[in-house]
Amino acid sequence: MSGKNQKLPRELISPSVDFIAASERIGLHWWYWNTREHRLTVSPGLLSVLGYTEKDFDPTEPSIYKNIHPDDASENLGKFKRLLNGETNLYEMEYRVRNRQGVWEWYYNRGSVIEYDPEGRPLIVGGISMNISDRFTYLLSMLEEKHKFEFVFQHSNEAIMVIEILNGRADRVVDANEAAAALFEKDRAKLIGKIPPAYDGDEMIGISGSVVRELQETGFVRFEKEVMLAGKRRLWLEFTAYSFDLTGEDLVLAIVKDITSGKMTEAALRESEKLYRILFEAADDRIALLSREGKFILVNSAFHQSIGYTRDEFLQIDRKAVLHPDDTELISRMHLELLSKGISSYEYRIRHRDGHWLQMSSKNVLIPGETGEQDLILSITRDVTEQKKTLDELEIAKQRAEESHRLKSAFLANMSHEIRTPMNSIVGFSYLLVNPDLDEPTREEYVHRIIRNSETLLALISDIIDLARIESGQLALIYERLDLSTWMEELQQYALDELRRLKRSDLDIILEKGPDPLEMDTDMVRLTQVMKNLINNAIKFTQKGQVKIGYRSMNEEKVFIFVEDTGIGIDPGHFELIFEQFRQIDESNTRRFGGTGLGLSISRNLVEMMGGRIGIKSQPGKGSLFQVELPVKGPVHIRH
Repeated sequence: MSGKNQKLPRELISPSVDFIAASERIGLHWWYWNTREHRLTVSPGLLSVLGYTEKDFDPTEPSIYKNIHPDDASENLGKFKRLLNGETNLYEMEYRVRNRQGVWEWYYNRGSVIEYDPEGRPLIVGGISMNISDRFTYLLSMLEEKHKFEFVFQHSNEAIMVIEILNGRADRVVDANEAAAALFEKDRAKLIGKIPPAYDGDEMIGISGSVVRELQETGFVRFEKEVMLAGKRRLWLEFTAYSFDLTGEDLVLAIVKDITSGKMTEAALRESEKLYRILFEAADDRIALLSREGKFILVNSAFHQSIGYTRDEFLQIDRKAVLHPDDTELISRMHLELLSKGISSYEYRIRHRDGHWLQMSSKNVLIPGETGEQDLILSITRDVTEQKKTLDELEIAKQRAEESHRLKSAFLANMSHEIRTPMNSIVGFSYLLVNPDLDEPTREEYVHRIIRNSETLLALISDIIDLARIESGQLALIYERLDLSTWMEELQQYALDELRRLKRSDLDIILEKGPDPLEMDTDMVRLTQVMKNLINNAIKFTQKGQVKIGYRSMNEEKVFIFVEDTGIGIDPGHFELIFEQFRQIDESNTRRFGGTGLGLSISRNLVEMMGGRIGIKSQPGKGSLFQVELPVKGPVHIRH
C-alpha cells in the first residue's frame, strides 16, 4: 500500500459551484479528513444541515463526535480506526447525528483512504454522507404495522386465511392461523399449500366461480357454503373475503365463521315469528314496514293509535294532511338520504286527530331485498313531545339562570364602584378636616361634601336592604291618610333642593295638581321613596327642559301619580328591562350615568305591594312619562 497514492479528485479538493449545486440537489454531501492536520472538511450543504456556518464550525477532532449519538459514537470511532490501521479498505456505517436544533437524524457514511504519505500511512480519508432519516422512519412504521398484523392474525379467535388467486381461481392457501387449522381439523402446515384441483369446477370458488369474479369486480364478497371435512362431518361456513395486492400477488384475506348452529336454528326462528309479531304489536314505539317508495306494508297498533286513528282510518288518510307544513320538505330530503345512505334519522311534527301537534323522532333503515325482491324500509318512531317540552323548559331555565348570573356579576361590579365612590369622598375629606390651617368656608365645604356622600351611601345601602326584605317577604307596609296636594308640594321642594345641590339651573320643576283636593290611604314613606326615585331619574336623564310631577283622579277608586320629563327617553323595547333587578340599559364600564339598577325594580315591587302598578310611555329623544296607579282606599287598619 505504501508508495501508492490515490490522488484526491480535483472536484473534491476544490469543488466548483456546479459540482456543489449538483451534489446538494441530490442530497449527497462529501467530506475528507486530514490525519496529519487533524482537520475535517465537509461540504457547505452538510454544514447547513447541521446548522453551522463556516465561521462557527470547529473542524478539529472533538467536533466530529460531539454531534454523534452516544450509542453510535464508539462503534463509529472503531470502524474509522480499523480503516486507518489498514484492517479494512472501506469505512461504512449508519448512525445518528444531532443537528443544530437538537434533533437526531439518521445518516449513511461511506469512505476510504484516498491518499497516503511517503511512509505508506493514511494521509487523507474521504467519502460521502447522506441523510436517510425518512427511509428509517418509513421502514420502522412498516415493520410496526407488520408486527401488528401478525399479532392480530395469529391470536385472533376468528379463522383467517390468506389465499392467492391465480388464473381466475383460488390457487393456494398462502397462510392460515391456528383458529383456521382448528376449524378445518388440519395441522396448520397441511392447511397451507395448493388447493386441490377438485375445486376447479366449484360454482363458487372454481375457475368460473361467482365468488372470484365478484372479488375481482368489487374487492369484497360474503357467502355461505356447506363443506365436508375429512371426518365426513358437514359444516356450514360463512366466508367474508377481501381482495388486496401485495408485491404483485393477487391475494384474498378470508375470514371464516362456523354458522352450522345458526343454520340449524332457522326453522326455530320461523316458528318464533308469531312471538315477534306479538312483540311488534305490543311495542310502545311506532313501527312500520314500508316499500322503497314509502307505501305502508305493515304498521303496528301504536303507529296509528298514537295520533288517534284506527288502522283502517290511518291507511286511508293522506299522510301530507297530518304532517306539519314546515316539515314536509325535511321528510322528502331525509327520504332521499335514506335511499342513498341506507339510514336516516330526523324529528318532525304530526297532527293528532283532535288537532294538537306531536313531536316525533324517527329512525329509518333501508333493507336491501334479496335477488328479485324489492327493497324495504323499516321505520321506528317515538313520541318525544314531552321530552322536547322538558328540554325546552330546561334550556329556558338555563338561559334565565345564566342571564341572572351575568346580571348579578355586573351588578356586583357596579355596586363596588357605587360604594367606593362616596366612601372615598367621605374618607378623603375627613382626613382634610384634620388640617388645623383650614379656613372656615373650606371646612364647611368639606363637611357638606361628607354629608352628601354619606347620604348617597346611606341611600345605596337602604336600596340593598329594601330589595332583600322585599324578596324575603319581610317588608311590612304601614298605611296612613295622605293629603296629595300638600305631599306634592313637598316633592316639588325636594326636586328643587336636588337641583340646587347639583348646581343645575337648566331644568324647571313644574307641579301639576288635580282640580280638587284629594286624600288617599297609603304607606307615605314607601310611596315617597318611589316618587323620589322617579324624580331623581328624571333629573339625571334630562339635560335641559323640565320635569313635571303631579297627580290626577280618574274616578273615586284610583289615583294616578306621575313624573314626566323632557330627557333622553327610552326605547320601547327596553321598557321591561329597566324594571328588572340589577338591569341597566347601559351596562358598560364607561356608563354615562351612575346608579345600581335597583331603583326601578324596588319601586315596581313597592307599588305592586300597595295594590297598584307602574307604567311608562317614552320614545328616544322625546322624554319619558312614569305613571303610578294606586287605589284611593287602603286596607281596613290604617294608622291616623
